[in-house]
Amino acid sequence: MFKKSLIALALTTASVASFAAVDIETGTEAAALNVSIEGAANMTSITAGDVVATLGAEYAVGDIITLTFSGGELDATTVPTSVTAVNATNNLNVVVGLLSASDNVVTYRVTEVKENGGAGLVSTVGAVLTVSALEFDTASVLSSAKTTVTYSAATSTDVTIDAGTMSSADMITAQKQFSVDRSADTDFDAVIDVETQRLKFESGDVVDVATITLVDDAAATDFDATAATFDVAVSGSFSHLDTDADTAGIQVAAGTFTVSSGAIAAADITADTVTIKGAAAGTLTFTIDADGAVDDATAAAVIPTVDYTATVTVDYTDAGTDGAGTGAAAGETTVVSGADIGEWTLNGSVVEVPYMPMGPNTQPFLRHTNDGSQTGDITLRYMVEGEHTSYQNGGTLVSQATPGVRNLLTEIEAALLADGYDRTAAGFKVALEITTNVPADDVKVTTGAKFINQENTDRLSIGIIGSN
Repeated sequence: MFKKSLIALALTTASVASFAAVDIETGTEAAALNVSIEGAANMTSITAGDVVATLGAEYAVGDIITLTFSGGELDATTVPTSVTAVNATNNLNVVVGLLSASDNVVTYRVTEVKENGGAGLVSTVGAVLTVSALEFDTASVLSSAKTTVTYSAATSTDVTIDAGTMSSADMITAQKQFSVDRSADTDFDAVIDVETQRLKFESGDVVDVATITLVDDAAATDFDATAATFDVAVSGSFSHLDTDADTAGIQVAAGTFTVSSGAIAAADITADTVTIKGAAAGTLTFTIDADGAVDDATAAAVIPTVDYTATVTVDYTDAGTDGAGTGAAAGETTVVSGADIGEWTLNGSVVEVPYMPMGPNTQPFLRHTNDGSQTGDITLRYMVEGEHTSYQNGGTLVSQATPGVRNLLTEIEAALLADGYDRTAAGFKVALEITTNVPADDVKVTTGAKFINQENTDRLSIGIIGSN
């Protein structure tokens, strides 16, 4: 019976030594850091969590243990010169001494294997090697998605030992603390009604809402930034909401713009941008209500088709040079630029002619075809190259235009002339937006031009353009 017990013990020890393998993954990743890129930006260095490797083989004096790092650059001066792998499972500890260290490789040699007085097997399996307080270059950590460590070991005769599937671990990950999550947000999506001469939305009201979820992931990051507020610049078209054309800038009626967080100052409203400042993390609701205070100035303003985008920046205080606030500094970063947050469309036809040459020696032509059965007004907006950065209102070209083909050049020239653009006096280039209050599929526009000089005549075909 006694012989059988000894044999069983020997087999158990052999089994542990033969089939176990190092595990650096479990302990190291439990101690890993998830660093805020914004908060840690000015830290002198980043001290990682412990590298924890549970040995899975029998080690002897002279064996070599190598730790290889990728991602962040290690400060070799912070590597401990001697470490004891303490065994709480079996009765042999392993002492290692430093052979060499660089910015990505640390090499230790086993200098002693000694009993610890435990009651377990005479084995080094289960000894836990903990390497603490390693410091990494901040810039290299933040520029890498993660910093990893890989464990390898070999005998003094270079025979690989203790290899397994858990020999690598993520020590440090770096993530942006601030982001925008629009997965559950709503977009501007109003449809402008051509039957009301584009003065109302199809729903009968002139109110639309978009939401933007601003994320501060401080709870999930180490060395996080604090005191964060967001600025959201919404780009679109807002000049139709101006209540005072004689005053510089854009003046809007009270209640035209409302937000659930932050504020919009009068100086932060322009013809193409409204900026919300000081918003807190969470879901920001931005409401545009052209009926906020109805008056004659805005009631007759045509609502334009608009593509809305948002650029989000965040102001914050970083974690300082030590990650604990010492020497903390203010920071600002762009979270997202030009994110699509919706559009205002038209339930009629909008045709954009990107280029039309006008001049004394230029004879343009523009034929408008409505091959449907509905009658509707044809209106114009235009931009003169070199003078305008947004469309100008050209008024109604034809009231209650019946189906068929018509040449709109005379009407367009008259609209431009009324605003001081005389093609018989000087040449210019103009982009046109032609809106017809009929179904979009019924309308197309054919455009081109003829250039005349003393010797010959050249023609330019711009093309046949359908509704957007």
